[in-house]
Amino acid sequence: MQDKTPSKNGGASFDNTEEGLRLLQTKNERKKLETELEALSNRVNMLETEHMKAEKKLDDTRKKCQEIMDIKKKNEEAARQKEEAII
Repeated sequence: MQDKTPSKNGGASFDNTEEGLRLLQTKNERKKLETELEALSNRVNMLETEHMKAEKKLDDTRKKCQEIMDIKKKNEEAARQKEEAII
């Protein structure tokens, strides 16, 4: 004889406890996968944010490096002109 146990999921019934167990396992697996998906999504967002911060820092460093090189070139030119004026 089949076990027709009413369920809480809209009135569906299960033919046996194995099917009910399988559905429960599937439900639990789905919840786990959804949790993992959310964690991965959060990780991707965090990595994208970190990437943007790193790009900004690189841009700032490049600008600072260019400023330093420009100042150095200007100072070298001023020193050369000063030396030419002395000679």
